[in-house]
Amino acid sequence: MSQSGHQHRLHPGAASARPRHALLARAVAFALLGMGALPGGAIAHSMAGTQQQAEATRSYSIPAGSLTAALQRLGREAGIILAFSTELTAGVQSQGLNGSYAVEGALHALLAGTGLQALRQENGGYLIQRLPASAAASASAAAAPEAVLPAVTVTAEGGLLEELAGTYAGGQVARGGRLGVLGNASVLDAPFSQISYTAQLAEDQQARTIGDVVSNDPSVRVIVPPGFPYENMMIRGFAIDSADVSLNGLYGVLPPQQIPVEMYERIEVLKGPNALVNGMSPTGSVGGGINVVPKRAADAPLTRLGLSYESDAQFGLRADIGRRFGASNAWGVRVNGLHSKGDASLDGRSQREQMASVALDYRGEKLSLSLDAFHTGQDLRGGSGLFARFAGEVLKAPDAKTNLLPGAYSRFRDHGLVLRGEYEISDSAAAYASLGRRQNRRSGHLGFGPVADADGNFSDAARSVNGYENTVSADAGLRGKFATGAVKHQWTFGVARLYSEGGTAVGFGEEFSSNLYAPGPALIPDAPAKPPRDTSSTLSSVVLADTLSMLDERLRLTIGARSQRVQTDNYSYDDAGQRLTQDSYDERAVTPMAGLVFKPLPQLALYANYIEGLSKGDTVTDETAANYRAVFAPYKTRQYELGGKWDMGQITQTLSFYQITQPTLLRNPATSIYKDDGRQRNRGVEWNTFGQVRPGLRLLGGLAYTQAKLLKTEDGLYDGHTAFGVPRWRFVLGGEWDSPWLPGLTLNARMERTGRLFLSEENRLTLPAWQRWDIGARYESRVGGKRTVVRASVQNVFNKNYWGSAYFSGMAALGAPRTVNLSVTTDF
Repeated sequence: MSQSGHQHRLHPGAASARPRHALLARAVAFALLGMGALPGGAIAHSMAGTQQQAEATRSYSIPAGSLTAALQRLGREAGIILAFSTELTAGVQSQGLNGSYAVEGALHALLAGTGLQALRQENGGYLIQRLPASAAASASAAAAPEAVLPAVTVTAEGGLLEELAGTYAGGQVARGGRLGVLGNASVLDAPFSQISYTAQLAEDQQARTIGDVVSNDPSVRVIVPPGFPYENMMIRGFAIDSADVSLNGLYGVLPPQQIPVEMYERIEVLKGPNALVNGMSPTGSVGGGINVVPKRAADAPLTRLGLSYESDAQFGLRADIGRRFGASNAWGVRVNGLHSKGDASLDGRSQREQMASVALDYRGEKLSLSLDAFHTGQDLRGGSGLFARFAGEVLKAPDAKTNLLPGAYSRFRDHGLVLRGEYEISDSAAAYASLGRRQNRRSGHLGFGPVADADGNFSDAARSVNGYENTVSADAGLRGKFATGAVKHQWTFGVARLYSEGGTAVGFGEEFSSNLYAPGPALIPDAPAKPPRDTSSTLSSVVLADTLSMLDERLRLTIGARSQRVQTDNYSYDDAGQRLTQDSYDERAVTPMAGLVFKPLPQLALYANYIEGLSKGDTVTDETAANYRAVFAPYKTRQYELGGKWDMGQITQTLSFYQITQPTLLRNPATSIYKDDGRQRNRGVEWNTFGQVRPGLRLLGGLAYTQAKLLKTEDGLYDGHTAFGVPRWRFVLGGEWDSPWLPGLTLNARMERTGRLFLSEENRLTLPAWQRWDIGARYESRVGGKRTVVRASVQNVFNKNYWGSAYFSGMAALGAPRTVNLSVTTDF
């Protein structure tokens, strides 16, 4: 038995996807609990809150299909225990469930016409059984002949194989997510600030990229303008590169530019440094981690096709197809596809995108296998997002559709493949391994940030690039559990390795003159020839961690350490292509972590953590330095955090307080020695909320306060200054409302406000605060008997022009223009 929030490996025709002796033990325990044969103290923790769960109302969207699959999904989403025989549900179809229900109302609606009923047990769970003959007849149920029932199928806690957490009330976020090598954990059990967004949220918000989704968190911001091919972000005031997004915890296998969302079931954000749980990221981002979980075929067949439109005139076609087959639906295939083409929101710019992915998986009693393969392509022609620097004061933001580089183009191609396997060695130990590979090819325009005078005039030269990158990434490990007296242990041991190699050539064009407010023709250089390899890198690590559970699992302590090695080689070549030099870096670091969770109440968790982040150390290249050519070990960014999480049944509130300190390299003017004594210290407070306020009303968002200070700067020049690009305040809150007068209609709105921020460390130039409203609606109905959803949204509804963020020091990025999105999807 378990608390809510676990997705269980229960398949039609199988008593369970767990060993039969464990299943029998759970069935007996359920029966004893139902008769009150076990002492209440033994079940108080796992059954806490079931009364509130039964009476609370939540929104469901369960598709038509097998009744077995529908009941399993209802149990996960409602967080209740269900017991039933698959003999009862085999071959029985469900019409699905859409709308807001209390638990008993949802069960009644789902079982209507099946000849089955749900009986509440004393322990708060439900037993599914046949209606009495008279009642079944009156319900016109087609009852199968009575038979001796085999072992009972129980929605219960999973074993050591990783399983996707169920969705929380409202369906926009999940009840938990992946904590890297520590595996999946519920929101209340995680000693970190973490949130996991669902595919349903991405679809309802008509999100295109991962950045569109994670921007729902007030501590996460996209810091590049629309139309720029990459999607760099900031978490807790520190930059995170788009190349540092992981897939099922594996780095280096996703496209390093914009990442489409169509093939992912979850988009997870872990805020703060996370070297122990995830290892060092490819570019050394330390503000947080983003992980995506690929879609898997569900028990119910899915064939979903969609058409989309994005202003100015970009049209797209999407497909999402899933099937399971074989004994007990053990094998699954999920296919996602995207093709869009047309004029983008920037004046004169067009865009073409393609994405195709195939996810194969096998789920057995002890073995779980998956294979994910994808291709993405992106062609951007006729322009790029707008960056600008200023010779004097910050200028008024130009029209958000302004295109400074007509004629600029970019082309990206990525191919990726990831194979993963898990095997349950015994009830107390399991093994896992992953292997992934990616090829990236890119060419075209590189970032452009001209220096504009007081009238917006500038003269500058554009740049183009040709590059490639190949990566091979792998991890493997063991996880297990044991007990020492009253203390339970969940331990994990893992190894990881990421190898990457690539080359980049940059071509410079001729200087041209133009204006921010009245752009003229631009001189765009051709992309240079494909370069030879100029860099290679190997990140390897070993990690050991243990989570100790005490006081009936109300107290959880996680401790561990990771040993990280960083190896890089950089090459240069002469005009004849002969290698000239090789700079090598080979350093190690050990990064510890400690996290504590205490639950004074089952619905309330208090937590604290100390954890570090790693980034590659510098090499002193100043020939006048006393320690010229000195090599520094990987820099350690340190975080102290404490907070609380309160699950109120249908809505959750979280509050976090943190301090993150990142070192930087400084020169001592008296000794001419460089040391990593510089500091950026970010202190912050975060409030997040998600869930359902009442039936038909959902909220998602929060408030972030960040104080980012520079300490121990060179010669004390910027001591006490605010770090560039970090607003002190950011507020984002979105709401959805289901109309009671027109069933199927949902209205939504979101407001985002970002406070003023400094453009550079000098703190002389300031980008003003800005506020943006987004609105939308969707309508769900049945057309020709098929579920159909029409969605419409407008981003930046008042069409405000604003500087959205600072990308590099001194470089401002223009905000998004008003953008209209329309889509229609149908399940066939």
